[in-house]
Amino acid sequence: MDTIMERKRRRSSMIEILLPPELVVSIAMWLDVEDFVQFQSCNQQTCRLLKESIPEYIRQRTSNEDVHTLPQLALVLKLSKGGFLKENRIGFDYASAEIAMDSSDDDSDNSSDNDIDTIERSIRSTKVRGSLERIYLISHMMTIFPSMTVRVDAHCGTIAPSGIAENFSRTRGIAVQYALENCFDDIYEGNDIDVTDRITVQPWGRRAALAVASQTSHPFGDLARHGKGWVEIYVDLDGMQLPSRPSFYNGLSPYPSQSWF
Repeated sequence: MDTIMERKRRRSSMIEILLPPELVVSIAMWLDVEDFVQFQSCNQQTCRLLKESIPEYIRQRTSNEDVHTLPQLALVLKLSKGGFLKENRIGFDYASAEIAMDSSDDDSDNSSDNDIDTIERSIRSTKVRGSLERIYLISHMMTIFPSMTVRVDAHCGTIAPSGIAENFSRTRGIAVQYALENCFDDIYEGNDIDVTDRITVQPWGRRAALAVASQTSHPFGDLARHGKGWVEIYVDLDGMQLPSRPSFYNGLSPYPSQSWF
C-alpha cells in the first residue's frame, strides 16, 4: 500500500508537470515555513529554484536582517506569536528568589492611602506578568530547535546590599534555569535528554539596576528602584540572537557567569 508521503510526492510531481517551475515557486511563497520545507522536499525538479527563492521568502515574512535560514525564520515567527520578542523578562517578587506568579488581584488595589503608603503601593503594583508562560514557550522551542541555546541575564534591584547582590542575582538566574530544564523534562517525559549545557546564567548583581533606576521613564526603572529586579531570557539559533539587547548593557561589566552550584 502507498504511504501518505508517497501519495503526496505523486501529487507534487503532477504539479511540476502541469505548472512551470516559476509558478510553483510563486505558489510556495504563500505557504507557511513547515509547508514550504515539505513542498521543497516533494518537488525535486524545482528544488533548486525553491532554494534560490529562500531569501525572498524570508524577506516577505520578516524585516529582521539576522534571519538567513528557514529554521531561524520559523523561530522568529513562533517567538513573535508568543509575544516573546516584545517581553522577554521573568518577574520576581520583592527581595525574592522565586519566580513571581500571576494572580487575579495583580491589577486591583482597593487599599486606601491610610492602609498603604505610596512606596508600598508602587512595590505591589510593579509587576512582570506572564513569566511562566514565557518559560514554557522557550522550553518548547528548545525541543523544536536542538541547536538553540539560551542565555539568562539575572538582576536584582538597587536596594540589594552590594555584598550579596552578585550571588542573589545568580540565584535568581539559576531558578529560571531550573524552571526551563523542568519544563523541558515535562515536554520530553521519558527521554534522557540533558539541556543543561544549552543554558548559560549570567549574573549582573545590581549593576544594570543602578544604570536605569535614575531614568523615570525607563521601562525597567520601577523594577530597579522598587527592589524587585528581573531576569531576561535571550535565545541564539545558529548565530541569530533574539530579542535585541537593551542599550543599558553597553559599557557594563558582568560578573563571571560560572555557577557555584
